Amino acid sequence: MKIMPKHKKISFIIIVVLLVILIPLTILGFIGRKVNARLLDNPNHDLYYKGHIWFYDNDGNFKSKYECINEKCEISKTIINDDEYDINYYKDGKSRDTKIISDKYVFITDGEEIELFDISIGNVITKYKSIKNYYTNLNDTYIIQNANNKWGVLNFVGTLKSILPFEYDFIGLIDEAVAEVNLDKFIVEKDNKWQIINNQKSHVSGSFDEIITYYNDQYIFLKNDNNIFKIIDYQDNEYLKDYVITKYYIVDKYTAIISNNNLYIFENLNNNYIKSVPITNSDNLILELNNNKLTIKNNDNIIQVVEL
Repeated sequence: MKIMPKHKKISFIIIVVLLVILIPLTILGFIGRKVNARLLDNPNHDLYYKGHIWFYDNDGNFKSKYECINEKCEISKTIINDDEYDINYYKDGKSRDTKIISDKYVFITDGEEIELFDISIGNVITKYKSIKNYYTNLNDTYIIQNANNKWGVLNFVGTLKSILPFEYDFIGLIDEAVAEVNLDKFIVEKDNKWQIINNQKSHVSGSFDEIITYYNDQYIFLKNDNNIFKIIDYQDNEYLKDYVITKYYIVDKYTAIISNNNLYIFENLNNNYIKSVPITNSDNLILELNNNKLTIKNNDNIIQVVEL
């Protein structure tokens, strides 16, 4: 029998030992890659896939995924609740869908909860009940209702910033504020009192039992429990007290009111009306101003064109 030289014997033993160590590691590495591939297996980069919501950067690189708990699991949609109070709000928004904010945050509705998900770390930051932005982009600002039914305002540009704290029963914006993305004033309700406050949390108006439905630089429009409106200025002086105002319209520099089946058009509330038009049905009344001509329509039917 041929005896193996000592140095070759040592080399053989080392090779055997290395094989014993490396073969299992290779197998484990292969299995690990298979498991990892399975975990990240979303070949078409679908947003919704295998019970998860998947997020990628612009180059298609995987960032994180959200694991859905409930059957209803989707990118959140916003609401508008201003019509419950007759707020003169923005109605030209295009989409209820929210989007990824600053490549970092996204709202996800999982069941009945809205979760603020941080894509960069793959974690839920907090939970909300409702979000509102009038179906438009308010410079990544959202009016948000928390789990305690209190409303606040958050801005997501750069670092997360609180504009108004979560202490209000309602927060809303008027039409022009949304159209111009001018977020310096808000209509708020707190403890059954209505006010206008600014984004520094200072009071701009007095506090009212009636709902604030609209305001401009001169006037505040209030609605009482009987659905009757009144118009005051910022010193609480009331205008058009002799009219029972059941509706009003703001058209450029003109204010029009419905009272006792008539439409009265004012340019200055300190003066008498400039035009009066009988109105039998004001349910779907539309006023359009063009070249100093006010077209009064009910749905698509022209009632009258008034020269102003």
